[in-house]
Amino acid sequence: MKIQTLQILPQQFQPRDDYVLIDELERSKTTGGLIIPETANKATELAIGRVMAIGKGVYNNVKNNYFPMCLEVGDFALTLRYMGEELKIRAKKYRMVHEHGVWATVEMKDEKSFDIKTIHLRNHSLLVHPREEETSKGGIVFPQGQNTEAGLRIAKVVEVGPGYWHALTGRRIPVGVRPGQNILMTRFAGAIVRVRDIELRVIQENDIACIYEE
Repeated sequence: MKIQTLQILPQQFQPRDDYVLIDELERSKTTGGLIIPETANKATELAIGRVMAIGKGVYNNVKNNYFPMCLEVGDFALTLRYMGEELKIRAKKYRMVHEHGVWATVEMKDEKSFDIKTIHLRNHSLLVHPREEETSKGGIVFPQGQNTEAGLRIAKVVEVGPGYWHALTGRRIPVGVRPGQNILMTRFAGAIVRVRDIELRVIQENDIACIYEE
């Protein structure tokens, strides 16, 4: 797909409503912290970039007001490559996404290597630790191997986001799982991240099929 090229400056952008303009980083090396693997499936790859401009907020059509974006210019936003639209501004790659397409913000150690210090989940995003596939203590068995077509996979919840805004109350709707719980998740949901030398996945709450106890 052809990327739209513009000759104006990023400072001239004023996104509307919940749109976010992101200056996408180009990875030149990987040394740990957060790794975005090169795969044939671009939809499962992460994109990281600096927030250059944000809109007014998330419009609430119930009470005709705006929820805050909870993003600031200068933040490093984490999204997926299928989110939003790519564009070039004076030959540099940018991405325009809706607020809900920003799954997390990160604090970077090294922009070139994608090293990060911390990850801050947003809305209904979760960080999970998928289990090596074998028979669980409870007797649940899944096919072996990462390339199987099986639909579900066991994982443990590591961190959860604050939840979405409730249109009537103006408060957050909490994520329905908590850190430490075991879940069955859609096998290829979200994308792989490496945080503090541990390979994890960042997913959304609706990627969870069920919670279970062993």
